[in-house]
Amino acid sequence: MEKVNTDGSSLGNSGRARGGGLIRDDKGEWVKGYARAIECITSVAAELWVLRDGIKLCISLKLPTVIFELDAKLIVDLLQKEEGHPNCIRALVSDCKTGLRDIPMVQIQHCYREANKCADALARREALLPQDFVVFLDPPAEVSLLLSLDSAGVSYERCVPFCNFVP
Repeated sequence: MEKVNTDGSSLGNSGRARGGGLIRDDKGEWVKGYARAIECITSVAAELWVLRDGIKLCISLKLPTVIFELDAKLIVDLLQKEEGHPNCIRALVSDCKTGLRDIPMVQIQHCYREANKCADALARREALLPQDFVVFLDPPAEVSLLLSLDSAGVSYERCVPFCNFVP
């Protein structure tokens, strides 16, 4: 069973966007990664765009069982919803759902940002890309370090805002 982590973001909302993702095997080892630069879109559209890239890559690799992990809970919820998607993202949601049906066994789940550092690092590489979309056969150095930390079981604290409520 392979696992795909994706991350997309937009500088401003709408703004210049970027994203990336990686595929790992059942031992957590690198299979492939990718990064994309996207013109002016919202952060939700950027998340969907890089998810679609990951789905297409899984289909091209003929992966039979895939878990997709995203740190954008909204996207997980959108994909589980049957109807009522906003017009501006309807085509992207439809593309993702259609692609997911082409993978025999698929699961989509939310993960916290702290567990998605490798995908985030690939998304940040967008500024260094020679073209709009790049597939990495080997992990870039900074991602390789993060993969090693993941394999070693290093955990990260999750910062939760504290609200002091006074009645």
